[in-house]
Formats: sequence, C-alpha cells, structure tokens
Amino acid sequence: MVKPTFIAAFAALTTAKIAPSVHRHLESNEDVDVVIEFQGGNQRALEAARLERASFNDRGSNIAHVRSLLESNMETSQRAAVELLSSQPEAFTTRVESFYINGNMHVYGANRLVLDELAKLD
Repeated sequence: MVKPTFIAAFAALTTAKIAPSVHRHLESNEDVDVVIEFQGGNQRALEAARLERASFNDRGSNIAHVRSLLESNMETSQRAAVELLSSQPEAFTTRVESFYINGNMHVYGANRLVLDELAKLD
C-alpha cells in the first residue's frame, strides 16, 4: 500500500517542475516548444567572474573570461539533459538550442514522454 503512494507522490513531484500551461497545451497537441531553466542558472559562473575581475588588466580579457565561465557552466548544468535528448529518437524533438548567457535550453517539438523524462532530472 505504501508503494503506490510513493509512486503517486513521485509523479506529482515531476509534474510540479512543468508549467501548467505546458500540460494544457499537450492536452490538445502532440508536442510543445519549451524553455528549460536549470537550477542555479548562471549565478556560480557570474560570482566566480566577479571575484576574479581584478586579476584582468583589460576589458577584453575580462569579457572573454566571463564568456568562458558562462559556457563552461552551461555545459556542466545541461549535460544530463543533453545526454537524455540525444538518446531519444529524432521524432521526439525537432531542435534544441542552448544559451550560455542565461544558461537556458530551448527544446522545440518535445512530447510528453520527453518532458516527463526531463522533469525527473535534478
């Protein structure tokens, strides 16, 4: 009896990560375009850049370093999602774009199965 409760609670937890508007859209459509926001965003990279700012002599070097930190943070935070999406058949998603400036990922044409799997990621 405890096990079904746990499964229902887990299902509720994963759906809580998905906006209600996405669920409504999927009721009448097979797929949806979504923006995935990753936990922590790019705050760690920006904080590291702020702390290291004094070590650069010119603005160009500082900008290049900030960009490098943001890109590295994006790759690290999105690794599990990228692996999951690349393991799905091509029919599930049509296109994925990642943005280092805010750390978000845009997934175009994701279906309910893909979204449920993405919601299970930490």
